[in-house]
Amino acid sequence: MLLTRHACPCVASCALLLLVPAGCAGTYESAVRTDLERAARTLGPAPGEARETPTPLGPALSDYLVYAAERHPDLRASYGRWRASVHRISPARRLPDPAVDFGLFVWNSGENAGVVPARASIRQEFPWPTALSAGADAAAAEARALSQRFEALLLDLRQQVTEAYFRLWLLRETRTIQQEQLEILRWLSQSTLGQIATGAATLADQQQIDLIAARLEDAIAGLDQQERAAEAQVRAVVGAPPGAETPTEGAPPAVTLPAEADAALEKAALDHPFIASFALMGEASDALARREAAGRFPGFAVGVEWLRMPGEMGTSAVVPNVGVRLPLWQGSYREGIRAAQADASAQRAEGEGAALRAQAALAEALSVVRDAHRRAALNEHTLLPQAEAAYASVLGAYTTSRSSIAESVLAQQQLLEIRLDLAQARADHAVAWARLEQVVGRTVERAAVSSSGPSSEPPSMQPTEQVSGQGKDPITAPSTERGASLRGGQHD
Repeated sequence: MLLTRHACPCVASCALLLLVPAGCAGTYESAVRTDLERAARTLGPAPGEARETPTPLGPALSDYLVYAAERHPDLRASYGRWRASVHRISPARRLPDPAVDFGLFVWNSGENAGVVPARASIRQEFPWPTALSAGADAAAAEARALSQRFEALLLDLRQQVTEAYFRLWLLRETRTIQQEQLEILRWLSQSTLGQIATGAATLADQQQIDLIAARLEDAIAGLDQQERAAEAQVRAVVGAPPGAETPTEGAPPAVTLPAEADAALEKAALDHPFIASFALMGEASDALARREAAGRFPGFAVGVEWLRMPGEMGTSAVVPNVGVRLPLWQGSYREGIRAAQADASAQRAEGEGAALRAQAALAEALSVVRDAHRRAALNEHTLLPQAEAAYASVLGAYTTSRSSIAESVLAQQQLLEIRLDLAQARADHAVAWARLEQVVGRTVERAAVSSSGPSSEPPSMQPTEQVSGQGKDPITAPSTERGASLRGGQHD
């Protein structure tokens, strides 16, 4: 249709643009943006951003977890990738930009008086209707997948921090136990001096005790070096700067078993965010296949052209026009569809593999938790009381010259090994529980601690009768006199 008589090109252009939508909104775009905003509110500033009041590092495990969530570079990178994927949704549903053309008559080789002196046009292209929505769905599904992987990384980081923390805690607890045992050996050495004077012991007995004490001192010195390495590992896993203090206080959580059935834990493990991310990446590839399929259908273009007509001054015309894009390269589009479908199949296959590994990891984590629970219960409620009673009996007999140095040293070594095994079992249980929650993808409910089950309270050595004339017994001596109380538990 041709419109004439003083038609304004600006009016026609504005009318065309008002009819053009900004694009097709993706199915999940609003939900994805809501998730990102909720995460931003929960985490506060983006991970790694400077804060006015830095979060202190330690001494509780929860402090280390918060610090890592705020500052770890890997988490900051994952969060940034998630944010970037959300911001890519809007460009994916964007229409091509309108094209505006201008023309002005400059020269004519003939004497034709019907030349159009000037012209202007605006044109907007539209792809097949499902192309833009499919592209937005692909971007939104990718953003949802990256949000799931961000959550999975949080779980991984929690497990890594817990493992590094309790490795450091165990080294310090081991050193405390060995230092207490070293004090006992020194007391035995001094007690042997008195017995040598009375003929109840020999110089060889004292030399044997001093040899064991020297080896224990060397083991403690080795723990100091291991502690430095463990501190560096803790700083690295939480993103702390070199030289930051890494205090550890408090006992591990109570050594318990899961209160939930194995079937419930397995279901939760199969719903893990990392496994769910593969299904979402498959959805993204399916959406890309739909976008490629939409390219096989014609596209459209609408526009309007303003013409300055020859002849009478001020005479003009407006010419609406419609165009069609012809998808001639059908083979190329078909290959694009096949590529997207193959990628979707690969993503789902990876998800199936991750599910199989999750089931195996769950079985392993449950096995380690139950084994650590068994070892802690055995050491705390059976072996430790027996070793304490045996050691007290042997030590009392030794001070009255009714037992040998070898018997005293053997009883002390057995008590030391049991206390160290108990500390190891508790640390193993804390790490295994963190691994279990990492595999399950959420907090696991703990069973109630029974009176006969292992607890987080440190066991105490039972006092024995002090024998006069042989010095103070390190078991009954006040902690202020012998440095620390003998116990096989955690720091209070």
